[in-house]
Amino acid sequence: VLILSGSHLHGGEESYVSSDAINYHIPMHALFIVLVVAFIFVERRMSNPIVDIQHFKTKAFSLALGSNVAYHFSMLATMTLIPVLVEEGFGKDPIFVTFVLLPSQLLGLFMPMVAGWVYDRYRPRLLRPGTMILIAAGFLILSIFAIQAPFWALPLLMFPIAVGTNMFNPVNNATVMNSLPLEHRGAASGMMETTRELGHAFGATAAASVLALALPAGVALLSDSSASVYYKEGFQLASLMVVFVLAAGAAIAYFHKAPVLGGSPPRSQAASPSVQAGGDD
Repeated sequence: VLILSGSHLHGGEESYVSSDAINYHIPMHALFIVLVVAFIFVERRMSNPIVDIQHFKTKAFSLALGSNVAYHFSMLATMTLIPVLVEEGFGKDPIFVTFVLLPSQLLGLFMPMVAGWVYDRYRPRLLRPGTMILIAAGFLILSIFAIQAPFWALPLLMFPIAVGTNMFNPVNNATVMNSLPLEHRGAASGMMETTRELGHAFGATAAASVLALALPAGVALLSDSSASVYYKEGFQLASLMVVFVLAAGAAIAYFHKAPVLGGSPPRSQAASPSVQAGGDD
């Protein structure tokens, strides 16, 4: 319902402010809220709920999921806005979108392993908020310089986004999984994927909505060169919206104190090898 509420399944122009749009979007948004409230109400009264609402009383679990939503919001906003910038803003063919996004995908082959190694070895508290701030900084840089920069510079401008994206995800996934006891890891995994899809739905819908609202009504009637200016300005506005969402996600990650599970026992409690083996060998 959330995805449908952001889609233009109504008569008239593809807008959010026309009479046809208001008559469709507002009731669909209201229906989404009603269904969410009804789902929570029913789940709280089930003896064997699909989603145990009590898990959300665990602060570490809820905050890690909040960061997960913000992160995946930015991911789908990237996948929505970059093709528009490349094709409509720079007038390139769709194949050139690959040129802009491929470096990020290549970093994804090894950066997550580096992030996981750093997290396991040092457990830096600022790694999660720091990488999210890096993504936000990348969007800010892209929004400022995308209009003046040549097309070939786009992958370079997206480098902070690529690094932050590929480092945040594995670390936050580990944080979510470690926030609940072992017997509830299935619920943690399920909610991690649910919030991932929630972030995707919000990110794609919000990015497209802000971009659409920034474009003039007759943009389709303009020449490509004239329309490209409006598409770049719409991209700037949508990117700034993503920056604010990421800043909120970084704040959540900063104030979230992740539990340390599975750590090494204190030195005073460590037994000698012969004692651990029963003293037979």
